Amino acid sequence: MAVSGHYWADRQKQQQILARLEEIRGFPVKIREDFLAGIARYKGWNGHEEAIGDSFYEKTNPEYEKANEGVIGTLDAYGEGIDGMIIGFLKQCESIGITNDHAIDLIEQGMVDQDEFEDSADGSGGRKP
Repeated sequence: MAVSGHYWADRQKQQQILARLEEIRGFPVKIREDFLAGIARYKGWNGHEEAIGDSFYEKTNPEYEKANEGVIGTLDAYGEGIDGMIIGFLKQCESIGITNDHAIDLIEQGMVDQDEFEDSADGSGGRKP
């Protein structure tokens, strides 16, 4: 996060975003389950494969199956896209965390170095002649 040119890793916010992404990930799964349950209720609406000479079934079923497969494929693709977002977000959080931790380590080391410099008893600042 940035405020006035200062950056830090807001891990609490990252966890909130991750939780929301994981919640969203469940949406296409639930919709897919509901869709499959819905088409199961209408199985046979246009006739049956076993019925010899069922021209209506023969005419309508290929498009019906293609449409259903398209919906299922789309929902699966949404889920995969959300998975990709989650993976990318986690990698970005890791990178931000590493950078943040490194910066904090450098600041802390700088503070230790400064204290050692100021605490040198002979006024040399810890420098050797």
